[in-house]
Amino acid sequence: MFVPFELAIILSQICGMAVAYLLTKLFVFEDSGRKIHSELFRFTLVNLISLAQVWIVAVGLLRFILPKFGITSHAEFVSHFIALMSSAPTAFIGHRKLSFAPDAAIAADAVTTGQ
Repeated sequence: MFVPFELAIILSQICGMAVAYLLTKLFVFEDSGRKIHSELFRFTLVNLISLAQVWIVAVGLLRFILPKFGITSHAEFVSHFIALMSSAPTAFIGHRKLSFAPDAAIAADAVTTGQ
């Protein structure tokens, strides 16, 4: 209501990132063995990709697709919701393989020691 839709998507993604890092680190993935700044950097990279995906899908739906079907009621909500859902698998895979992936040295040590 206070900023354009396109900017609102970016601002919401930034706010959600801070909470998401903490919750994901605590409840979703095992300890990576890397320093927090390394995880945060990788987490931010994955979220930038996710942000681009959400922005493209949401704006595309709102500006081009939904109007073609005559959908005007709650169009911003619908387009943003669909965009967020489309990015969930991308973000999960990115965080699993990059953000919170075990440090290679620690993983190699675990293999050598049989842990």
